Amino acid sequence: MFSHLMMAIFSGIIVPGTIRSVTALVVTAVFCFNAFFNLGVGPIPWATAGEMTPRYAMTAMSGIGTGIGYISTFAIGVIFPAINNWWGNYTFLFFLAWNMIAVVFIFFFIPETRDRPIEETVRLHSTGIHTVLGSKYATVPIDHKTEVYVRDEDASLMDGESSIAQVVE
Repeated sequence: MFSHLMMAIFSGIIVPGTIRSVTALVVTAVFCFNAFFNLGVGPIPWATAGEMTPRYAMTAMSGIGTGIGYISTFAIGVIFPAINNWWGNYTFLFFLAWNMIAVVFIFFFIPETRDRPIEETVRLHSTGIHTVLGSKYATVPIDHKTEVYVRDEDASLMDGESSIAQVVE
């Protein structure tokens, strides 16, 4: 969230810098915008996979997140010239607006995962499309009973009973 907020601020600084042709201000603001992207928003596909998904899905989710990140970066590169032609010196207001929307979205809809085990985060927030406003900061103790699937040596793989569930405490 801090990264998006700082990117919005530097987008806002770029606009008056381009209007008044203050090259040093524009270059510095673009550098800072890029730095906050690379230190915050850029690595999110890798961090989210480790904090928001169960262990068995981390690799797939990291790949999906990385793909979405690269496709989004490519899309920005493709649409930037058109936005620049339409809006001229006000182009970075587009990025300011999207970053402020991201700040609001993150504040209200992205759950806090600090000091929570992955299993608890997945259990609390894996209900499909959901709102986490009521439980964003609440922590719930983990139920230590877990289902473990053990292979039954006497059953064949084809009969559908090759695994039995045991509750482990």
